[in-house]
Amino acid sequence: MNYKINKEQSTVNITVTATIEEWEKELQDAYERTKDKYEVQGFRKGKAPRKQIELAYGSNVFFEEALENFCANSYSDILKKETSIKPVAYPRMSLQKSDEKGIEVLFSVDVMPEVELGDYKGLEIEKVDLELSDEEMEHEVEHRLHHQLEHSAKLEEVSDREVQNGDVANIDFTGKVDGVAFEGGSAQGYDLEIGSKTFIEGFEEQIIGMKVGEEKDINVTFPEEYHSENLKGKPAVFTIKLNKISKKVLPEMNDEWASDVSEFETLAEYKENIKNEIHKAIEQNAKIKEEENLVRTIAQNSKMDIPHSMIDNEIDYMIQSYSQRLAYQGATLDDYLKHIGSTMEAFREQCHHDAHENVEARLVLQAIIEKEKIEVTDADLDARLEEIAKQYGKSLEDMKKEMDNHTLSHLQNEILTDKVFEFLRQNNKFVAKKTK
Repeated sequence: MNYKINKEQSTVNITVTATIEEWEKELQDAYERTKDKYEVQGFRKGKAPRKQIELAYGSNVFFEEALENFCANSYSDILKKETSIKPVAYPRMSLQKSDEKGIEVLFSVDVMPEVELGDYKGLEIEKVDLELSDEEMEHEVEHRLHHQLEHSAKLEEVSDREVQNGDVANIDFTGKVDGVAFEGGSAQGYDLEIGSKTFIEGFEEQIIGMKVGEEKDINVTFPEEYHSENLKGKPAVFTIKLNKISKKVLPEMNDEWASDVSEFETLAEYKENIKNEIHKAIEQNAKIKEEENLVRTIAQNSKMDIPHSMIDNEIDYMIQSYSQRLAYQGATLDDYLKHIGSTMEAFREQCHHDAHENVEARLVLQAIIEKEKIEVTDADLDARLEEIAKQYGKSLEDMKKEMDNHTLSHLQNEILTDKVFEFLRQNNKFVAKKTK
C-alpha cells in the first residue's frame, strides 16, 4: 500500500493505492471471513471454493467486504504514521479506480484548522453591568425568602370544608381512554397540590369543591404535544376519590424561622446573606459575559478556516443537550418543534450561528493555550483536589483514590480553562461604558 497526502485549507486528501497482488489478498481475506454466509449447490455451507461462490453470486461478491476492510485498515495505519493529521470528523471515502493494476481510494478528511491569532492582548472590552436596583434587589430577596417559606410549610388536615385552590388533595384516581385504562393513569393515595399545574390542564380545577369521601368522574383532553404518542390529543375520563384535604400552614417569618432554615441567628442576617449571594451570582454572570465578549473580539481579529463538519458536530451536540432538557420536563424535541410550528431543518439552521461562535471560541482559546504554553501542573491539580476534598471532609490522598481517569481529565480541562481566562483578564482591560 502506498499513499500521497495533499492538504487544502482544513481538509486533507489522502490518495491510497494497492497493487493487484495486495488487492487480491484483500479479496481472499474477504472470502475467508464471509464464506459461511453463502450456499452453493453441491457444497456444504462454508466449504464452497471462492470461484464457485463467485460463479453463483457474481464476480464482485467479495468486493464491498474487501474494500471496507481495506479502507478501515489503511486509514488507521496512515493516522498512526502521520501524527500531525488531527481529524475532526469521519473521512469521506470514494473509490477512484479499480482495474487489472489494483485499486485507488481517496480519503477526504476534515482536520483541526490552523488558527492565525490576531490581537489577544492589550484589548479594551466594555464592562458588563448587571447590577440590580435597590427595588429589584428587595424584590428578589423577598421572592427567595417566600420560596423558602413555602418549602418550610407544614400540612394541616382539614375536614370541615371542600377543596380549595392551594390545598393538597390526597386522591385515588383511575384514568381511561375510550373506556380502557392506560399505563401510568392510575394511583392510590396521591398527594396533589391544587394549582401546581402538575397534571394536564383542567384536571386540578375539577377537584376544587370536592368533599372528603366524594367520588366523581372528570373529563380532560391530553394536549397535542403530550409526550406519550398514544395519548396525544385524546379525551380521557378520570375517576377520582378524595381521601383527605390538607392546607399549607406557613411559619412566621422571624428570627426563629431564619435560624431553623439557615446558619444565621436572625432574619436580618439571613436577608443580608441572600443579598450577598445575589451579588456574587451577578458578578459571576457579568464576568462570564465579559469573557465571552473578549473571546468573540479575539476571534474576530483572528483567521481560521472552520470545516463544515465541526459546525455540524456542534449543532448535533446542542440539539442533544436541548433534547435532554426537554426530556426532564416530559417532552420531546419533535413535540416542541410541532408546538412552535418548526422543523428540524429550520431548528438546525437556527442553531448555526451559536454553533459557529462556540467552535470559534474553542479554537481561539486552544491557540492561545499553545502559544502561551499554558498548562496544568501537578500542583494545580492537587490544589483543586484539596478544595474538593475539604468540601467532603476527606483527605487529598483519599480524594485522589476516588477519582477515575475520566473525572481527572474533566477536572484538568476545567483548570486549564480557568488559567487561560485568568491570563486573558490579566492582559486585557475591562473598561466602563463610555457615555455620549
